Amino acid sequence: MGLPLPVPPRRSQVVLVEPALSQLEKLTAAETHRLDRAIVAITVNPPAAPLPAPGVA
Repeated sequence: MGLPLPVPPRRSQVVLVEPALSQLEKLTAAETHRLDRAIVAITVNPPAAPLPAPGVA
């Protein structure tokens, strides 16, 4: 019996909802670029995501 295979890191899934789509349409190109980079960083390292503010779901 050999060594166990390494487990690949898990990636977060990002789901868009209707209210988010209307907000995305209002973003500038620079804001969209920053948002894209943030989403990639969070999907690669989920613990890096900030916790939501109290009372915000």
